[in-house]
Amino acid sequence: MLQIWSEADVLNTELKYTFYKPSLDDRYNKWLHVASKTNDKVGIKVKSNLDICLTEIDKEIKYNLNASKMLYILNLEGNTAYNDVTIEKGDTIEVVNESITIVPENKSHIIVFEVYKI
Repeated sequence: MLQIWSEADVLNTELKYTFYKPSLDDRYNKWLHVASKTNDKVGIKVKSNLDICLTEIDKEIKYNLNASKMLYILNLEGNTAYNDVTIEKGDTIEVVNESITIVPENKSHIIVFEVYKI
């Protein structure tokens, strides 16, 4: 279980608690968009300019980044490689100005936080 807090972009807004458990089929070797302020087709609506995607992979996967945004990638399980750097369980990296390819060294579980550049 993972609990994530984000700062709302509106003052004096009501807190919202949501439990969401997507199936493995929905996220296996593909990105599952789980949280968003603007996308109505996701499991969790947030009040921040934030998008969250997750995947469980055992093969290479790409993530296309919008030029106005940046990523924080959290490796929850397994080891992965990005630009020849190994990302171990619990590691987080920041990605700016590029789409990425993530290569798992073993079965890995990854969550991506996509935010606007500051």
